[in-house]
Amino acid sequence: MSDAPVTTIRQHPERSVPEEAGAIFAAGHVAHVGFVEDGLPYVIPFSYGFDPGDPARIHLHGATDSRALRAIAAGLPVCVEVTLLDGLVYSRTALYHSMNYRCAVAFGRGREVTDAAEKGRSSSG
Repeated sequence: MSDAPVTTIRQHPERSVPEEAGAIFAAGHVAHVGFVEDGLPYVIPFSYGFDPGDPARIHLHGATDSRALRAIAAGLPVCVEVTLLDGLVYSRTALYHSMNYRCAVAFGRGREVTDAAEKGRSSSG
């Protein structure tokens, strides 16, 4: 995959801090993984492992016979997103409620990890 951005931040691009993506993936606990199968979009939460020393890989943890992991292992394009919620902002009216958060999004393709040593490394992330 190229290093060219896949998306463009349009709302408050001055808040974007792409160099913090690795730290966000390292600090998170749940990754939301999006993929399309048979023309339908799915977003599934996964536990995951991430090693900042190997930032090109995110190891998703789950049952190998799940529809999501079978589709991802087949090499379908995926989108992986992690959000760190820093705080909820309440106002007098629901219209102005908000959140303070940091998130990172990665795009790529999956593959099944079959090597036992690699599996062991991914569970310590």
